[in-house]
Amino acid sequence: GARHLAAFHGLAERVAADLDPARAAAAAADSVATVDAVFADPHIAAIVIAAPTAAHAALAWRAVVSGKHFLCEKPFGADAASARRIAAEACRRGAIGRVGYLYRFAPAIRAARAALGRLGRVETAHFHIAAPGDRAAWKHRRETGGGVANELVSHMLDLAAWFLGPMRDCAVVSKERARPRRLIGGVSVAADADDRVRARL
Repeated sequence: GARHLAAFHGLAERVAADLDPARAAAAAADSVATVDAVFADPHIAAIVIAAPTAAHAALAWRAVVSGKHFLCEKPFGADAASARRIAAEACRRGAIGRVGYLYRFAPAIRAARAALGRLGRVETAHFHIAAPGDRAAWKHRRETGGGVANELVSHMLDLAAWFLGPMRDCAVVSKERARPRRLIGGVSVAADADDRVRARL
């Protein structure tokens, strides 16, 4: 959330909202509001949803039905049906929504995709991603939508589709939790979400 606010600095009036008002104030936005006030304010045209994964679909739905465009951090929803429902309602109301698959905009990734045409038919491609991810406990707990599939693999699935087109099938080859505890801010916390996933598309 703080990174998004920084990116909009000087481009628009920024309003920060958080369940924790002190955290919103620390974001140093132009003004601070409650989450409900953001959706109710007719002068706010667009919102960025940078909440834990489990809240994405509900917040995106509220954005659409309150007449606001949105950029939502990935992944979009808990399942395809809820994502399609939000997308259909956004189309019906003329709202613009986008999921934050930011790797598509990295110069190296864009250059690699542009080079595909010179390679001929692609028979096999491997997409790998890894990150320590020890900044927030919720990122490692199932109940809040954490885990490597939502946090990292979703980016690779997006790139695979962007590079190679629609997938006929996706099979999980293996899932495991190699690290049952994580060190977050100097405190050891339990982690019950998978942290290693292999899939074949």
